[in-house]
Amino acid sequence: MTTARYLGWSGFLLEDGERRVAIDPHWSGFQATGSLPLFDLTPLTGIVLSHGHPDHVADAPTLLRLHPTCWAVGDVKVAAWLRDKVPEARDRVFTAMPNETLLRDGIEITLRPGVHVGEGPLGELRKLLHYARRAPISTVRLLRATHDSPKTAGVYSIELRLPDGFRVLHAAETVHRASPRPDPATDAGALDLFLLGVEPGEEDACRQEMARADSKQTLLFSPHAATREVFRDDAHVRWDLLLGGANSAQRAIPSTDLSP
Repeated sequence: MTTARYLGWSGFLLEDGERRVAIDPHWSGFQATGSLPLFDLTPLTGIVLSHGHPDHVADAPTLLRLHPTCWAVGDVKVAAWLRDKVPEARDRVFTAMPNETLLRDGIEITLRPGVHVGEGPLGELRKLLHYARRAPISTVRLLRATHDSPKTAGVYSIELRLPDGFRVLHAAETVHRASPRPDPATDAGALDLFLLGVEPGEEDACRQEMARADSKQTLLFSPHAATREVFRDDAHVRWDLLLGGANSAQRAIPSTDLSP
């Protein structure tokens, strides 16, 4: 049986008893304490990355070095960045083309393209200036990490089908704008697990996505909650509008008990 452990930010660790696959593993470089402790060297099977922002990819080079048999999958620019950062792992980094299924260790991996949720370039600039006034040192760290991250070719939802048929869709920041993906009502097999990111103001859109997905289980998380905490942003997700209901939606709780 496949289990999902929330690592914080947009990161999850999927385990089926034989394989351990990390999705967008935690951005430990942004805070003093991360949820990917280096002392846990339990073999990691693979890493799948949704896009090139540092809160999704920054830990991947370290994990590839720590786990010499681990592979990584990303879009063309993320994969090129990883090969450049970790030359010794070049043959373990694979490029996934949009909507084409890649097979690794019996796991079907598909990147579904979408539009990055957010406020657009002007809104992002305003937010950055707002952050700089509140926490200038953290803002410098943010800019340094962003400069060191790849220029992404796109933003994706990640669809995984494990060897036992267990189907997972991870949608951290790109499913609320009609991201093209199979309709579970017509595709072979509905979702077993929906990992859905939500930020303040996205509650109604997320409810619509949960209804579309009709997943057996939904875990909700807020990808930038830690960022809001660091920069003292008092915006909060209305979890009461999302939890429970027909989709049995639950809030994902970060755990550091086990990690890559």
